[in-house]
This record gives sequence, C-alpha cells and structure tokens, in this order.
Amino acid sequence: MISNNKLIFDSEFDLKFCFDQLLSYREQIEQILCFGSGAYHIGFLLGQGTYQKIWQFSGMIKERIVDIDKLLVAFISPGGKSFSVEDLIRDYDFPDVDIHEIDMEHL
Repeated sequence: MISNNKLIFDSEFDLKFCFDQLLSYREQIEQILCFGSGAYHIGFLLGQGTYQKIWQFSGMIKERIVDIDKLLVAFISPGGKSFSVEDLIRDYDFPDVDIHEIDMEHL
C-alpha cells in the first residue's frame, strides 16, 4: 500500500513478494531491450526499417523503466543511501575488478 508517498507493508512477506515481482519484471524488460542488439549491419531496407522501429520502441521503454528502477532502489535502500565504489571496496570487501574485461573473457 502507498500512503503519503511511502510504501507500507503488512509483513516482510509483502515486502519480499513485491520486490521479487518488480525485480523479475525488470529483468524480463531488460531482456526485451537487448533484442536485436547484435544487428548492427542489415543489408536490406525492410530489415533496417524493422530494427529501427524495434530500437525506437526500446528507447521509449527505457525512458519509462526509470520509474521501476527508482522503486527497486527504494526497496533496497529506503533511506536513499549510496556508496562509492571505493567505499564498497574498502569497507565491504567488494571485488575490485574490471567488469568489462570479465565480460569480454566470456564472449
């Protein structure tokens, strides 16, 4: 329930259920947004037009999905706390790695 712009839950189950549903929805949207991401060169006009429409709609979705992302952040950190990567590495044993490099190794 939302009251005075604050989320109110009757139990921890409600909180977990809502977070799980939102996160699952967000992950599925992310998969949709990646559709056609490997199609950089399409040699025929109909294919180009098709992917231009797909990318256009994906852009519209990206503009709106920010609201879901903000809600997920509110679930994770209701106080709006944030940490720098340096703080995470120093204080919380966050791995100090190059994520891009790791991704490239697995392609």
